[in-house]
Amino acid sequence: MNIALAFPAYLLLNRNDGSRIKDWIMTYIDPIESSPAHYKVLEENDEVRMLEMTVPAGESDNLHSHPNEAVYFITGGKARVTVDGEQMEMELPDGATMLHEAWTHQVTNIGDIEIRAIIVESKA
Repeated sequence: MNIALAFPAYLLLNRNDGSRIKDWIMTYIDPIESSPAHYKVLEENDEVRMLEMTVPAGESDNLHSHPNEAVYFITGGKARVTVDGEQMEMELPDGATMLHEAWTHQVTNIGDIEIRAIIVESKA
């Protein structure tokens, strides 16, 4: 069963100062460059880039960004995601999906199994 997951609106749509994420400029940090041990490019063309994310139990990736993306969790787990200094813990079942707008974040695997996902980033 697939479950659509999203961060609460206050994390995705609003910053602490009341501005919307769409209204401020995000400094892009490529996950391939910031966390090469956790991300690899599977396919890429002029419109999309497909990544594989692997975060072993107890590890964290480094701060990085994604443009608009779709995520499919091959192997879920328990994660702590930090966005703009705020943290959220998530239980991600195998087969979970997530869609959202551009963001910069860090993922920490706080479970006891490796989290693996396929990420499709829009270049549009």
